Amino acid sequence: MSENMHSPTIALFMEDRDMRAILQRNSRVLAGLWQLIPAALIFCSLTSPISADSAETWRPRLEQQLHVQEKCVLTLLSGVSESGEGSTLSVKARAHCEDNRSFDVQLAPGSKKFEISACKPTYC
Repeated sequence: MSENMHSPTIALFMEDRDMRAILQRNSRVLAGLWQLIPAALIFCSLTSPISADSAETWRPRLEQQLHVQEKCVLTLLSGVSESGEGSTLSVKARAHCEDNRSFDVQLAPGSKKFEISACKPTYC
């Protein structure tokens, strides 16, 4: 009878010991992850697809070209992909107009004008 009285206590002790082992393992894993955070932040800052400074250089040209060529008042750019800088800058994006039209736009490296093509609706 006394053996049955102690078995819940022993079970709790075993669970507590197992829990401590799990927490110790997890704390080592978390410590390792914390060491990776600075490297991840540096990587993300170097591979950022678009920066506000570079968008300031080409966005006004795109807005003007869309307005003149397509009578489009630009409201949104989506799917922006930018690479290079200066004369090697290339940009791909989807331009959305105030009147709900959309255009795929692309700026090739070394080019001053965007290639603009109308997006056609797709039905699946």
